[in-house]
Amino acid sequence: MNTSPAEGEAQPLGRRARSKIKMKERLYTAALELFAEQGYDQTSVDEIAERADVARGTFFNHFPRKEDLIGT
Repeated sequence: MNTSPAEGEAQPLGRRARSKIKMKERLYTAALELFAEQGYDQTSVDEIAERADVARGTFFNHFPRKEDLIGT
């Protein structure tokens, strides 16, 4: 009996991968809100991290630079 997924069938994401995706979405949403409120140039990475309720380093775990939010 073969219990592995069929070829071309995606395996469900694990908890860690889902958590990583949710965090990236949380940071992205916080950034978009701040950009709308005060503009891109006036928004700092620290403000984005604070709005997302994470440490500054967490931002950089998901986005190497603020500019990388635009390409997402």
